Amino acid sequence: AASCAPLVTTLTNLSTGNLTNCQWTLSDGSQYSGCGTVDMTLTEPGCYDVTLTVSTPEGCTNTDTKPAFLCVYPNPVADFELTPDKVEISSPFVNFFNNSYGAVAYSWDFDDGTGSTAENPTHLFPDEEGATYTVYLVATSSDGCTDTTFKTVHVGEDLIYYVPNAFSPDGDEFNNVFKPVLTAGFDVNSYHLQIFNRWGELIFESMNYEQGWDGTYHDKKLLDGTYIWKIKVKNKSNDMKTELDGHVTLLK
Repeated sequence: AASCAPLVTTLTNLSTGNLTNCQWTLSDGSQYSGCGTVDMTLTEPGCYDVTLTVSTPEGCTNTDTKPAFLCVYPNPVADFELTPDKVEISSPFVNFFNNSYGAVAYSWDFDDGTGSTAENPTHLFPDEEGATYTVYLVATSSDGCTDTTFKTVHVGEDLIYYVPNAFSPDGDEFNNVFKPVLTAGFDVNSYHLQIFNRWGELIFESMNYEQGWDGTYHDKKLLDGTYIWKIKVKNKSNDMKTELDGHVTLLK
């Protein structure tokens, strides 16, 4: 008998005669008693010799050994990493890194109707916002034994933003504040805006994405000109930090 671990089998005594004692001995030293059938479970990989010794009431004995009668094949271990596990709908592309061992063949199910038999596949998931895909890997050994594992991929929204390139804090009802507009795909608690003058001096800073810059520094209106802005924000889809920068012109 042969099987992937564990091997669950029943040995049947085919000896004839009036038997009062029957002893089964495996080559790993384990012993079982029974003159009919004996159930056993073997978990350690390897091939086992099986020896049966039978006795009659008169004390007569007989022994038979079958070499490598029971074989247990080792199971592979399926394991993989993926990067990233959170993607945006504009680029739902994932790389898979196979860390399985004891395997010679692989079967991937990407949970979107497609699969792969490559060892380290790459895959472009559907651009469906909010979708979660459970990716399964089945690893198969040379003996045909298998192991399965899985991980999930989440497709989230893109970071969507608009940053004006000019504003005019002249007191009228239009465009008095420089305010970047982030509409989707960002963690509101991670927002950090900085404004610098052309000498690199920090003149405005805000952690509130709803707060803009009114063109002042220490409550004094600044001169017309070009100022540098920098925004640091965390992508909601993949928790990665995004840094944006550019220039804005102050006009009066």
